[in-house]
Amino acid sequence: MKKQIGCSDEHDTLIRSYLADRLIHDEDSFIENGKTIRVCIWWDSNQFPKV
Repeated sequence: MKKQIGCSDEHDTLIRSYLADRLIHDEDSFIENGKTIRVCIWWDSNQFPKV
């Protein structure tokens, strides 16, 4: 993600600190608290008959 927003390695400490305050470490993964403005919606258009 650093490449996407144009951050260099000099920001690693700041980024790690930010993420440590906001993510929950669960074994081998990180979990966000669930508050997000992103959403993904999809549906199967073949589910409904065409008229």
